[in-house]
Amino acid sequence: MVTGARPRTIVAPQSLYFLNSEFVQDAAERIGSSLLARYTQPGEDSVASKEALARGDGVTMLENLVVDVMQTITARYPIESERELLVRYLQAQADGEPGLTSHDMLKVCQTVIGSTQFQFLD
Repeated sequence: MVTGARPRTIVAPQSLYFLNSEFVQDAAERIGSSLLARYTQPGEDSVASKEALARGDGVTMLENLVVDVMQTITARYPIESERELLVRYLQAQADGEPGLTSHDMLKVCQTVIGSTQFQFLD
């Protein structure tokens, strides 16, 4: 019997599902809010304010947040390029009012959930 191997790529309908699915968006929101809560003070709804980033302590916090996102969703540490890309994105989102919010975390988590790394087992 001949069996084929499934290619390690994602077709357009799969990508659209991860972008538009209410289920995926809800999961990303729950994960993002849960992770963000670890980094916020009680009563706050954002983290990594412009002032914190200017002091320099926000960068380490964002790096830790990226590691938490990747470990929670993919069960692995991010590679250097992933870490740098996600930290730069989070810094850009945190640069201004109100800082990094749960909506920003939803977008990051949804992106990681939609990645090939999440969808295929090694």
